[in-house]
Amino acid sequence: MRRCFSYDGLRGALRRAFVLALVVAAALVAGRFGLWPAAGLLALAVAAYALSFPRHVAPLHYAAGPAVIGPDWLGILWSALFFALPLWAGAEAERLNPSAWLLWPMAAAGLIFLAIGWWSESFGLTPGAEGIELRRGFARIELPWGAIAAVQPWSRDLPRWMRALAPLLAGAHPTAAGAIMLARPRRGLALELEGHRRLVIETDALRPGPEALLQVLARREEIG
Repeated sequence: MRRCFSYDGLRGALRRAFVLALVVAAALVAGRFGLWPAAGLLALAVAAYALSFPRHVAPLHYAAGPAVIGPDWLGILWSALFFALPLWAGAEAERLNPSAWLLWPMAAAGLIFLAIGWWSESFGLTPGAEGIELRRGFARIELPWGAIAAVQPWSRDLPRWMRALAPLLAGAHPTAAGAIMLARPRRGLALELEGHRRLVIETDALRPGPEALLQVLARREEIG
């Protein structure tokens, strides 16, 4: 197995940081100068996000809407709102509102959804004659067929704190983001590798579907 740095993951992280900064600025401008200047900044953020959205070339990737765009904008708007609220409340008093100690940690919690969108966007799996190339996060992994000892179903329940958010987020579709919204377990396949290592590929919102991933992984048996 060969692992190297993925610049796609770095570009995705910087892109989200830039868009989040624009939306936070829009929220702050709305509290001080009104909605119209804030709407201009928000439109700029949407345009920057849309125009820089990457085109996936990997045969297997996650669906853009439910796995990437939905979590991204939930995290962006969540973080911007809870960051700006105490500043709005303290604008007339010209001092920081005490609610900041409660609301700013909630704003930081929104970054979790941004991380989910980033992780899903960075994912791409390309099968080859000698193995698979997997991109996710900041890593690009070249995995030969011989390094995969077994393939097993995988699932993991959600943390209790995330389950507590489910009533607030009900109504989403049961996809990668929907698994969080509906508080159901995440599902996927676990690749058991040499040296007792494991590589998990989640199949919620995977395109063209879990069956395509199984067909790809079946090649290791044909070659073996």
